[in-house]
This record gives sequence, structure tokens and C-alpha cells, in this order.
Amino acid sequence: MPKVKYTTSKGLVQSSGEGFEVVMAGGQSEAVISGSFKATKNVTLGRQAGDNAVGADQGNVTLCNPSGSKLLGGAQPQMQTLVWMWDHASGQSGVSEHTLTDPQGNALSVPPNFVALRGWVEVVTAVTSGGSLTVLVGTAGTSNDPNGLLLSKTKAVLTANSIFSMDGALVSGSGVTGESGNFKRFITTDDPVTLSIGTAASTAGKLYVYLQGYNSAG
Repeated sequence: MPKVKYTTSKGLVQSSGEGFEVVMAGGQSEAVISGSFKATKNVTLGRQAGDNAVGADQGNVTLCNPSGSKLLGGAQPQMQTLVWMWDHASGQSGVSEHTLTDPQGNALSVPPNFVALRGWVEVVTAVTSGGSLTVLVGTAGTSNDPNGLLLSKTKAVLTANSIFSMDGALVSGSGVTGESGNFKRFITTDDPVTLSIGTAASTAGKLYVYLQGYNSAG
């Protein structure tokens, strides 16, 4: 299994390698626990009775199977939600196709063999412009479809707290009952997600792009 790392500042994150690592900061020092295990039941990591811990350092860290879930054998596909961010304040304000990053500013692409089931765009700061700005969202790379996720939207509808279901060719149409999606599979390469600004530059705005699906087992 992938390495799991716990820190008091970030919580659980996936890290490179295998096994686990727990880093608990306290005052000027850190307590580090690391190793590997093959779990068939719940696993709890914590301080033993008599350890010298005070204040916020008291307590345990528990890594365990959620109630009612099953431990899966082999490489089973897992549902995941990928998130990208566009922020006018980052400098991506001109009339152009802009490559998006994750919310922390790191590069993020749709991985090979990712099957996209659905997606949406969440506007957190209204998108404004001195002209007739339009926005569309899509991909570069092998799929190379600049409006494949979200068809053109005008600044008038890109208001704060608005949410748009993806309506582009990569994630749209009819899928299983109660869901939307073409179940698009991104086949060969890491495909960046892009946001294109048309007609006029932005003067403000921030939004998140969500794509939900799984990595194909085949």
C-alpha cells in the first residue's frame, strides 16, 4: 500500500514509498513513529501510558478502517475527486488559455486511464471584467478540448457562490440513472486542465474545478 504520513499540521496525507509515518510536533521537538505493517484489522497508533506528554500533545492517533467498510485485496479502483483552481490574483487574467493548478498552486493533471464520471465548477469570488469576458474550461494534452468540461459562460452568470454542472463533451450527456457524464476515459498521457478567457481580461474572480471519477483497472 502507499505510504501514509500523519502530521499534526496537515493530518493524513499520502507520501512516497510504503508503510507509515507519524510526526507529532510538541513545543520545540517532534515525536516520529515510522514503520510498515500488513493490516487485517483496525490499527491504532498512540502514546503509551507513562509517556511524557502535556497539553495538546496528549491523546492518540488512530488509523483504521471506517465502520462498515471492507479491506480490499489487490489494486482496486477508488473513487476520487480532483480539484483545480483559477484565481485572478495569481496573474492568470489575460485573454488566453491558462493551465490550472491545484488549490495549493502545485501542478495537477488528469492522470492516464482516469475515467471521468462527473464534474462541476464552483465560483467563490465573482468573475468581473471591464469588457464582455467569457470563460470556458477544458483540457490540453492528448484530449486537447479547451471547452470539453465547461462550455462558454459570461461574466453575468459567474457570480459568487454559483455552481455549474459540467456541460462539455468530455463530461456531459446521459449516464447512469440520476447521474450525468459520458464516462470519458483519458487514455495515454497526463492531461492538464485549462481555463480560457475570451474577449476581455478579468479584473477579479476565483473558482474551483472539480472532476470526479476513478483510475481504470485496465
